[in-house]
This record gives sequence, structure tokens and C-alpha cells, in this order.
Amino acid sequence: MLSALFFVFAVVHVIILVWTIRFWRATRSPTVLMAMMPLLLLWYDCLIIGLGRFIGPGELLEALSLPRFWAHWLLTPMWIIAAGGMLRLAGVGWAKPKWVMAGFCLLAVAMIAMEIPLFWTLELHPVCFADTVRYAQSVSANALCFEGQEVIRGSGPPPPPIVTNIVLLVAGIAIWIRCRWPWLTLAALVMFVAAAVPPSIASPAPGNFGEIVLALGILATIRFLLARNFDAPAGRSA
Repeated sequence: MLSALFFVFAVVHVIILVWTIRFWRATRSPTVLMAMMPLLLLWYDCLIIGLGRFIGPGELLEALSLPRFWAHWLLTPMWIIAAGGMLRLAGVGWAKPKWVMAGFCLLAVAMIAMEIPLFWTLELHPVCFADTVRYAQSVSANALCFEGQEVIRGSGPPPPPIVTNIVLLVAGIAIWIRCRWPWLTLAALVMFVAAAVPPSIASPAPGNFGEIVLALGILATIRFLLARNFDAPAGRSA
């Protein structure tokens, strides 16, 4: 059952979050902290989708669904700041100046600001796909919940997640070249492929799986960089 898969995703996210909290407490690294921010509610995103079939369409599920969107709008761009931190930990020369790190921070803030109007304009609609019930901004013809429901066409993927993943991909390539560590690059590529699968074909499951892979790629990269200490001065300030 597709709903069960989202419960599995939720459990995996909780495990990753708990490990990341312990990792941060052990290192007190700001880069780890920024990497942890999007993880705070990714488990909730998967949990609510998994629970949707038991709650059913209605005001309760819609209300419970709102934090899923808020979390992505407010927290996902924190990975942009984490990308800057990883580049400094890796000793990448062009990322060392403070103004470059400030640029990563400003870009993250800009991505958050771009989504803020959605807090007042967001319209959610019930979506029923396989055995899942969730609320989304668009509804395809094969995911209608009741007779007479209208198809709602989406406007395509929002720019902030795309920009965030591009930044992580660029950072991953730079770290691969500098440190011979390919895993952040590969994780970002997996996220791109997963995000390209339309929810109307396979539900949000590929995207949620991609988020797990990307989170693991980011955390593994930070752990690798902290352990190897490629650039001690940058590592202490990142």
C-alpha cells in the first residue's frame, strides 16, 4: 500500500533527525544546524500523507496539511546556507570570503521571501491517489476524490526548491573536485530525477524519497568534511 510507504518514509526521517540532533550536539557546527533545519518537519510531511486515508477529505486533514507546506517554504532554503558551510569546510577557495557566505544567506532569505505570499493565497484541494488522501495545490484527472470534483492544474514546481537543489549540486561538484567526494553531487542528481516525476503519475513518493537521499548526502558530506578537516580555519568558522 502506498500509504504504508509514507509511514516508512516518516520513520526514516525521524531516525535521520534524531541522529542529526546528536551529531549537532557533538560538533556544535553551524553547518550541521543549517542542515538539520529542513529535517525538523519532513517526517510530518510523510506522516500526514500516510494518515490521510484514515482521516479522509475535510477540514481536519486540510488544517493538518498546512504545516507540510509551511515547513518546505520556511526551512528547505536553509540547505542553501548549509551548502555554503560545506564549501568552506572543504576548503574551496572561492567560498572562503565572508561576503560569499553572506551571499548564500541572502539567497536563502530571498527564497523564503518568495514563498511568503503563499501564506495568504494558498488554496488546497483534496487529492486521492491509490490508497492515499492528501491536500495539494493541484488535482489531476486520475486523482479526484469525489464525483463532480474539478481538475486543478498546477503552475509547475516552485523556484525555491529548484534553486536550492542547484546550489547543492554546484557545491557537490566543487567538493567532488576538491576532496574527491562524489556523494553530495549524486544525492542532488537523485533529487532532481525524483522531483521530475509528476505526482499525478506516482504521487509525491518519488520526491519524498529524493528528500531522504538528499538529506543523507548532505549529512554524510558534512561528517566526511569535519572528520578530514580539509580547511581547519574554514572548518572552525563554518
